[in-house]
Amino acid sequence: MKVGIRLNKQLEEVKQGIYINKNDPNYLEKCVHYSPNDRDRLYEYGLFLMEKGDTEKANKYLQKASTLGHVKAKRQLNQNLITQTIPALPRWLPFLYLSIVLAGFLALVLIQ
Repeated sequence: MKVGIRLNKQLEEVKQGIYINKNDPNYLEKCVHYSPNDRDRLYEYGLFLMEKGDTEKANKYLQKASTLGHVKAKRQLNQNLITQTIPALPRWLPFLYLSIVLAGFLALVLIQ
């Protein structure tokens, strides 16, 4: 953070005269609120939201961090796009593949 003056290890100044406790459960959300152009905090908050399962909101913050030049945020957005675009494969698909391979192997063994 640009201001970054520390009173102690627990508090961080996010804006002149505004301090946030690092142990606050809403720490990242407050950092983003008071420093909306801090690309590192936007990225961290986007990752936090991804972990919570709020992909749509996470993408919004990752996009803003990416626009501000955060390279990892851009990579994460691309990864999210791939995972959200490609549907998950059914769980039974590997078993189907294995069954086909085994059937082919048995056919070869039985023919000889």
